[in-house]
Amino acid sequence: QLPGVHAVLGAGWIGVELFFVLSGFVIARSYLEECGRRWSTAGAARFVLNRFARVWPAWMAVTVVACAWLVVCPRLGLNPNVVSGHPPLELTTLLRQVTMTQMWGESSLIDVSYVAPGWSISAEWLAYLAFPVLALAMRPLLRAHPAANLVLATVAMSPLALTAFLHGTDDIEMN
Repeated sequence: QLPGVHAVLGAGWIGVELFFVLSGFVIARSYLEECGRRWSTAGAARFVLNRFARVWPAWMAVTVVACAWLVVCPRLGLNPNVVSGHPPLELTTLLRQVTMTQMWGESSLIDVSYVAPGWSISAEWLAYLAFPVLALAMRPLLRAHPAANLVLATVAMSPLALTAFLHGTDDIEMN
């Protein structure tokens, strides 16, 4: 009923991207020295285990509740796919959910996760796994001129921006 509210809510997905950027900044500020100075298998493992311990318990709890919902709803005559569909309740699919890898190799967000926003956990986990190597590779950029880093960041993001511009975003409401 309020002017502009629909437009703001329609652009809510931007909040996820903003979260990723801010989270990446905070993690880089906190761990770049530890992971980027020189390669340390122990340091990389410590980083990954810390991130796993922070994300996985909550993700597992949500996944268990979602699985229970998907099992109970049909028995009560309810449709669990009102907002979006879900992948089948199979062992391989469950393992992908539990390991936070459900989106790896997928081309769409639709019907991939038991919890629709779970795609972001899958992307976040991949970023955590890649961070120690990326921190090591990107460390020399700390000494580069900010304009050079701006150009490199723009070049790196251009394919994603062009794809979103040409094809739009994968929106559950549109399917």
